[in-house]
Amino acid sequence: MGSKALQIFGGIVLIAIMAGCLGGTLPPGCPPNCMGANLRGRELTGFDLRGANLSRAFLQNAQLRGQNLAGADLSAANLVGANLMRANLSNAKLVGATLQGANMTAVLLHGADLSGADLSGATLTRVNLTQVNLTAVIMNNVRLIGATLSEVNLSGAQLVGGNLAGASLVRANLSGANLGQKNQRERGTNLNGADIRLANLTGANLTRARLRGAKLRQAQLDDASVEAAELWGVDLTQAQLRRARLSEAMLSGAILDRAILVGADLSQAHLNGTILHAADLRGAQRVSQADLYGARYTPQTRWPETFQPPPVAVFEEAAE
Repeated sequence: MGSKALQIFGGIVLIAIMAGCLGGTLPPGCPPNCMGANLRGRELTGFDLRGANLSRAFLQNAQLRGQNLAGADLSAANLVGANLMRANLSNAKLVGATLQGANMTAVLLHGADLSGADLSGATLTRVNLTQVNLTAVIMNNVRLIGATLSEVNLSGAQLVGGNLAGASLVRANLSGANLGQKNQRERGTNLNGADIRLANLTGANLTRARLRGAKLRQAQLDDASVEAAELWGVDLTQAQLRRARLSEAMLSGAILDRAILVGADLSQAHLNGTILHAADLRGAQRVSQADLYGARYTPQTRWPETFQPPPVAVFEEAAE
């Protein structure tokens, strides 16, 4: 065989090897047993991975778009940068999985277990997470725009720098969750336009969080840190804000009708134009330092002992 023929033959062999590595056959016995398999960058669409054991598998940058992974075990799998767009992960087990930067747009997660998973930087736009186990999940810088998280348990979750604009968090448990940002140069989690009615945010960190246009009626924010948060025009009717730290919070035009702010810290808070009808501010700290210009209050509004509302606040005999 001549040198030219050998070169051609070698090229064919190389192409065959590359095809086998990147898109052809999978390792022997996979599926269903793909435990610890090296599938980095593989094109996996078209394979039957339902119920497959992919625990501890290496799936960085794998192409799983639209793939059916229902009931699969992906515990401790590495899915960094994987494309899971529109994939079916119903009842899948992703305990401790690493999904940093993964594209999970419109993925199906009904009944999935994501406890302890790292979703930092992942995209979950328009995803329904209402029937998902998210215990101890890490979701820093995650994109959850328009996602449904009603009644989801996110207690203690890390959501620093996340984008939850327009998300539904009705009755969600976010107690002790971290959605804040201490660095003055950084902005907190984006919750603009989110529906957070009746949610539990007790002890949560919302420092510098963006909540413009959000709905927080009857939300529980006792002991929460809401310092320097953007709450312009937010509806906090009947919200619970006992001992909440609201220093420098931007509450201009917010509705605090019948809200409970007993013991809250209001130093340098922006309460101009705020509705305080029948609000309870007994024991609130540093109210005299707050901007109350144009704030509206009624005879039922309860102030700290000895505090007298400034003339720039508007007294109304009865709420409209």
